[in-house]
Amino acid sequence: MEEWLSEQSIDTDTKRLIASYYVQYLLKLHQSPNDNIFAILQTLENDSQQGLTVSTGITRIYGLNADYQQSYSYFDKVISHPAASANVKAYAIAYLILTYSEGQVFAPNAKLISELNLLLTENDLHQLRPLYDTIVADYYQSIIAFDIALDYYQKSLNGAEKSSSGYL
Repeated sequence: MEEWLSEQSIDTDTKRLIASYYVQYLLKLHQSPNDNIFAILQTLENDSQQGLTVSTGITRIYGLNADYQQSYSYFDKVISHPAASANVKAYAIAYLILTYSEGQVFAPNAKLISELNLLLTENDLHQLRPLYDTIVADYYQSIIAFDIALDYYQKSLNGAEKSSSGYL
């Protein structure tokens, strides 16, 4: 994918689509790209869903690189963007919660978890429910409520297994 992103003959819209898949792949691996690819990704941000997906990836990459202040302000822009789909907002909120936890900032997470739950419920984003359950489990683990955390980890595992078997 990096070769395609670097290829001059590929049009911008196609690169943006590739970039949206690329950032999703990177985030699953919990990795950040090299500086050259990161610069290309930044040129592909825009108000389209693919562009906002790229923005969400860039935002999380700042968090992975421990540039938390940059990450937090970027997340706010993506989440509040009027063109962002419910799916993009849900991922942005989920990654913001993760980034806050990594930065040892736990206070906003309870509110964000409620916002994420509402977003998933109102928009029938059932495919993201296992991710939500993991986030909730992580939250309860952070406040040393291990029994509740374990229940949510189990719900997440069950949901992910159903999802991977084609149930959802």
